[in-house]
Amino acid sequence: DIDSGGVRYCDSVLWSITEREMSPEEFAAATCRDLELPAWFASLVASSIRQQVSHAWALIRHAASCEREGQPLLPRHVVLRVDVLFGGQRFRDDVRWDTRSRRNTPESVARQTCADLSLSKPFDAAIAF
Repeated sequence: DIDSGGVRYCDSVLWSITEREMSPEEFAAATCRDLELPAWFASLVASSIRQQVSHAWALIRHAASCEREGQPLLPRHVVLRVDVLFGGQRFRDDVRWDTRSRRNTPESVARQTCADLSLSKPFDAAIAF
Protein backbone atom coordinates (compact mmCIF):
# COMPACT_ATOMS: atom_id res chain seq x y z
CA ASP A 1 0.00 0.00 0.00
CA ILE A 2 1.47 3.32 -1.06
CA ASP A 3 -0.39 6.61 -0.71
CA SER A 4 1.49 9.78 -1.68
CA GLY A 5 0.74 13.05 -3.39
CA GLY A 6 -2.89 12.11 -3.99
CA VAL A 7 -1.92 8.84 -5.68
CA ARG A 8 -2.78 5.49 -4.11
CA TYR A 9 -1.35 2.15 -5.24
CA CYS A 10 -2.44 -1.06 -3.55
CA ASP A 11 -1.26 -4.42 -4.86
CA SER A 12 0.19 -7.79 -3.88
CA VAL A 13 3.28 -8.94 -5.72
CA LEU A 14 5.02 -12.26 -5.29
CA TRP A 15 8.70 -11.24 -5.42
CA SER A 16 11.60 -13.67 -5.13
CA ILE A 17 14.13 -12.34 -2.64
CA THR A 18 16.85 -13.76 -4.90
CA GLU A 19 15.47 -12.07 -8.05
CA ARG A 20 18.26 -11.26 -10.53
CA GLU A 21 16.38 -10.81 -13.84
CA MET A 22 14.69 -7.53 -12.91
CA SER A 23 15.52 -4.96 -10.27
CA PRO A 24 12.86 -3.40 -8.06
CA GLU A 25 13.48 -0.13 -9.91
CA GLU A 26 12.88 -1.74 -13.32
CA PHE A 27 9.73 -3.45 -12.05
CA ALA A 28 8.47 -0.22 -10.47
CA ALA A 29 9.10 1.81 -13.64
CA ALA A 30 7.28 -0.77 -15.78
CA THR A 31 4.38 -0.94 -13.31
CA CYS A 32 4.01 2.84 -13.26
CA ARG A 33 4.05 2.95 -17.07
CA ASP A 34 1.51 0.11 -17.35
CA LEU A 35 -0.85 1.61 -14.78
CA GLU A 36 -0.28 5.21 -15.93
CA LEU A 37 1.00 6.26 -12.52
CA PRO A 38 3.27 9.30 -12.30
CA ALA A 39 6.95 8.51 -13.02
CA TRP A 40 8.01 9.88 -9.61
CA PHE A 41 5.89 7.17 -7.98
CA ALA A 42 8.28 4.45 -9.22
CA SER A 43 10.86 5.29 -6.54
CA LEU A 44 8.23 4.71 -3.84
CA VAL A 45 7.24 1.32 -5.31
CA ALA A 46 10.90 0.25 -5.62
CA SER A 47 11.63 1.39 -2.07
CA SER A 48 8.67 -0.61 -0.75
CA ILE A 49 9.92 -3.75 -2.51
CA ARG A 50 13.48 -3.25 -1.21
CA GLN A 51 12.24 -2.74 2.36
CA GLN A 52 10.15 -5.91 2.24
CA VAL A 53 13.04 -7.94 0.75
CA SER A 54 15.32 -6.65 3.50
CA HIS A 55 12.74 -7.66 6.11
CA ALA A 56 12.45 -11.14 4.56
CA TRP A 57 16.24 -11.63 4.75
CA ALA A 58 16.20 -10.54 8.41
CA LEU A 59 13.50 -13.16 9.12
CA ILE A 60 15.55 -15.82 7.33
CA ARG A 61 18.63 -14.95 9.43
CA HIS A 62 16.54 -15.07 12.60
CA ALA A 63 15.04 -18.45 11.64
CA ALA A 64 18.51 -19.85 10.89
CA SER A 65 19.74 -18.63 14.25
CA CYS A 66 16.81 -20.30 16.04
CA GLU A 67 17.43 -23.51 14.11
CA ARG A 68 21.14 -23.54 15.04
CA GLU A 69 20.18 -23.15 18.70
CA GLY A 70 17.67 -25.99 18.42
CA GLN A 71 14.72 -23.71 19.10
CA PRO A 72 11.91 -23.98 16.56
CA LEU A 73 10.77 -20.65 15.21
CA LEU A 74 7.16 -21.79 15.07
CA PRO A 75 5.16 -24.62 16.59
CA ARG A 76 4.88 -27.72 14.40
CA HIS A 77 1.40 -26.80 13.16
CA VAL A 78 -0.31 -23.44 12.88
CA VAL A 79 -3.73 -22.44 11.57
CA LEU A 80 -3.65 -19.69 8.98
CA ARG A 81 -6.80 -17.72 8.29
CA VAL A 82 -6.89 -16.66 4.64
CA ASP A 83 -9.36 -14.01 3.44
CA VAL A 84 -8.77 -12.63 -0.06
CA LEU A 85 -11.08 -10.41 -2.12
CA PHE A 86 -10.24 -9.81 -5.78
CA GLY A 87 -12.42 -8.69 -8.67
CA GLY A 88 -15.61 -9.36 -6.76
CA GLN A 89 -14.52 -12.92 -5.89
CA ARG A 90 -13.77 -13.90 -2.31
CA PHE A 91 -11.68 -16.78 -1.04
CA ARG A 92 -11.88 -17.50 2.67
CA ASP A 93 -10.44 -20.53 4.41
CA ASP A 94 -8.56 -21.77 7.46
CA VAL A 95 -5.48 -23.77 6.56
CA ARG A 96 -3.63 -26.09 8.97
CA TRP A 97 0.03 -25.64 8.08
CA ASP A 98 2.90 -27.97 8.87
CA THR A 99 5.65 -25.42 9.47
CA ARG A 100 8.44 -27.96 9.18
CA SER A 101 7.46 -29.50 5.84
CA ARG A 102 9.81 -28.47 3.03
CA ARG A 103 7.38 -29.82 0.41
CA ASN A 104 4.55 -27.42 1.19
CA THR A 105 5.82 -23.95 0.39
CA PRO A 106 3.28 -21.11 0.60
CA GLU A 107 3.65 -20.59 -3.15
CA SER A 108 3.05 -24.23 -4.10
CA VAL A 109 0.02 -24.51 -1.80
CA ALA A 110 -1.40 -21.26 -3.20
CA ARG A 111 -0.91 -22.44 -6.82
CA GLN A 112 -2.57 -25.79 -6.09
CA THR A 113 -5.45 -24.15 -4.21
CA CYS A 114 -6.07 -21.79 -7.14
CA ALA A 115 -5.94 -24.69 -9.62
CA ASP A 116 -8.33 -26.82 -7.51
CA LEU A 117 -10.85 -23.98 -7.11
CA SER A 118 -10.39 -22.37 -10.56
CA LEU A 119 -9.37 -19.07 -8.99
CA SER A 120 -7.75 -16.48 -11.25
CA LYS A 121 -4.00 -15.81 -11.26
CA PRO A 122 -3.88 -12.81 -8.85
CA PHE A 123 -5.27 -15.01 -6.06
CA ASP A 124 -2.09 -17.12 -5.86
CA ALA A 125 0.10 -14.25 -4.66
CA ALA A 126 -2.52 -13.07 -2.18
CA ILE A 127 -3.07 -16.57 -0.77
CA ALA A 128 0.68 -17.21 -0.48
CA PHE A 129 1.01 -14.14 1.71
